[in-house]
Amino acid sequence: MPDSIKNFEIERVRGIYVPFWLYDVYYHDRQYLKGIVKHGKHSHTYYYYRNADCEFSMISLDASKQLNDDMSQRLEPYDTDGIRDFSLEYLSGFYADCYDMKSSQLEYLAISRAKEMFDSRVSCTIPANSISLIKNDPEHRINGTHYAMFPAWFLTLRYEDVPYTLMVNGQTGKIVGGIPYDRSKAIVRFGILATIITVIATFFAFAALQMLVEDKNGIKTLGLMVIISAFSLQKGLSTMRQIKRSTILTGLSDTDRFVKDRGER
Repeated sequence: MPDSIKNFEIERVRGIYVPFWLYDVYYHDRQYLKGIVKHGKHSHTYYYYRNADCEFSMISLDASKQLNDDMSQRLEPYDTDGIRDFSLEYLSGFYADCYDMKSSQLEYLAISRAKEMFDSRVSCTIPANSISLIKNDPEHRINGTHYAMFPAWFLTLRYEDVPYTLMVNGQTGKIVGGIPYDRSKAIVRFGILATIITVIATFFAFAALQMLVEDKNGIKTLGLMVIISAFSLQKGLSTMRQIKRSTILTGLSDTDRFVKDRGER
């Protein structure tokens, strides 16, 4: 983190009830799939058929145009079992926003999320790798729509004259967002870490090659090292991409405007 942001002050705090549409979705699909199964040194393609249906309850989608969908989805999950009938008492100390998107406008997103969850569950039943869909015949319908307001805290800080807004799930305390990071510090530390890893990897590589000369188990050790190094590199790059994406979302002007507008109403 930049030195100037380590002891930051919160510029603005808003507790806002965010409007959500909740959907009950029925989803059915017949799927033909294929996957790769390894038997020793050989790989074989197997074909699978799945016929299943599912009832999804309370799939939540925020009903505000100004609030970024990616940010609001990251706030989830909310415990819909804790929903209560509306009362003005709940708004004490909070701002509230009304929906500006009709439930019919978001039905396709609710069905899309139902499809993602359905497909993910089907994939878990297939004992193969590299699974791909050949053909399917989906059916779906919206069985019910509900309107709810979920609490969230919006904390805004300013860095280099850019507002960054962190979001907190008002029910669970889950924090969403990314703090700006010092790129020069990140590069330096990455370079130091990469150097250390390279030195260690080189040492073990020579040791493994020595073992290879003396014992066939050396090739296994060397192969394992390559796999671990590749996995670590991929994991590190993935984490950096997530941090960058979170920081971009936190710095969206639309989110800052959303919070400001609620305070001025």
